[in-house]
This record gives sequence, C-alpha cells and structure tokens, in this order.
Amino acid sequence: MPLLSLRSRRRIAVDVDNGRSRLRLPVLSMAVSNNRYADKPSLMLEKEGLHHGVLAAYISRHPSGWHMARAVVRAMLGRLRSDPGVVHLEGRRIVVGSRRRRIELSNDGELEVLDTPLQYTIHPRALKVLIPSAP
Repeated sequence: MPLLSLRSRRRIAVDVDNGRSRLRLPVLSMAVSNNRYADKPSLMLEKEGLHHGVLAAYISRHPSGWHMARAVVRAMLGRLRSDPGVVHLEGRRIVVGSRRRRIELSNDGELEVLDTPLQYTIHPRALKVLIPSAP
C-alpha cells in the first residue's frame, strides 16, 4: 500500500483525480490501497475483499499528527469512513499531483522519493490464483 506520509508540520497540497472528481487539498498523510478497508473493529486494518477491483484513497486532512493518531485508533475501532478528517475516494485510476516535482513517501514500508504525478491503476482480476482442492 503506497503511503504518502508527511511530518505533522509539513503539509503539501495534492491534486487527486479518480476520473469522477478532482480535488486539490492540503494533505497531512495519504494512503492508496488496492480495494477498500472494511469498517469493522480490528487491530490490523482488513480489506472488504480483493474482488471489488477498485483503488481506495484515504486522505488525512487532520491539523496535526496527534489528530491523525486518534484517527488511526478510530480506524481500528471500525470507524475510518465516519472520520470527518479523512477524505475517501475510489476509482480504477488515481492520479496524485503536487506543485512539488518530487515527494517523499513510503511504498510498502520502503521510504522513497518519487517524481510527480503519481499514477495508480488497478487491473481487476489480473492475478491468477491457485486454490488447493478441499481434502
């Protein structure tokens, strides 16, 4: 899951275009996930499923890292989508632009600096999965 993670006093403005809507907003942190997270209590966020074929973007507009930390607790309680400080978008393609030419982010836990715009695309049912037969 790519995560644009910025220190609590370092905000950037991003443009997010999911084909249906385009937003320009200040961002404290942003996560783009293959398929959406389930709204159910869990210590580790769980996906609703992998068959929906959508990207989900969760954008923190919280005023500080402390407010965002409380949002993480709300997410573990199954209330991520009801958090007024989190903007939630879905689409098959999400483009994240910025006035900055390069942005620092964490991609699957690895810190990277990448050129903007960042382009995320999902290909539904592109992965073939082998399932063992029942015993």
